[in-house]
Amino acid sequence: MNKHMSPPASGGSVSIDIDGSKRNPWLKFFPTDWDSDLALKRCSMAARGLWIGMIGIMHQSTDRPGSFIVKSIVPTDDEAARLLGCSTREFRKLRAELENSGVFSRDPDGVIFSRRMRRDIEKAKKDKENGGRGGNPAVKRGVNPKDNREDKAQRPDTRDQRSDAPSLREGVTPATTRKLTELSEQSEPSFDDLAEAERFHLRGNEVWAEWERFRDYNLAHGTQATDWSAKWRVWLSRMGDF
Repeated sequence: MNKHMSPPASGGSVSIDIDGSKRNPWLKFFPTDWDSDLALKRCSMAARGLWIGMIGIMHQSTDRPGSFIVKSIVPTDDEAARLLGCSTREFRKLRAELENSGVFSRDPDGVIFSRRMRRDIEKAKKDKENGGRGGNPAVKRGVNPKDNREDKAQRPDTRDQRSDAPSLREGVTPATTRKLTELSEQSEPSFDDLAEAERFHLRGNEVWAEWERFRDYNLAHGTQATDWSAKWRVWLSRMGDF
């Protein structure tokens, strides 16, 4: 049996079966996130168009959600080009542009996946698990628990962790209004953090690989900080010391 997908009957778009999956026929799209993605903004309009087409296919992947797979099979370049409505040469060129800019990542077996889609899927799973236990698992009848952010599958924003600043007339300086925070496995670099990495001559997937080392190191050591962007700058200046 041919391990590749059957070619489409025509040169048009291909409808991909969901094989009975209950996956939503829609996905969340945040224009502000799309517009502020530094890696994506470095790409041409054609490459961005290819990426949104790949996202549509990855959304329908049931075996490995968020992965560029169709019916459990990784499409060849020729098949991917037909699915996306371009030539094989165009597909290879634009895919290389996306990869060199660090727009997507690959699993150890080389399969392309969207980091954002993977995070959203994990968030949905955790929210569903918490909902099946009656919501926040720390809630007990008659008890008003402390706010525990770990019970919610939300991504802390590393860009601005400041609380509302009290009036200086109260005798509190601005420096004391910043809270110590920790990173989580879902933490991501901000637009400025990515730009800072480029200043240290990191490109594309090199940036994300270094960020993951930075995040994992601080998670393992239980590091707390008031300014993670500053910590990131120090990390970049001392790459190889950790």
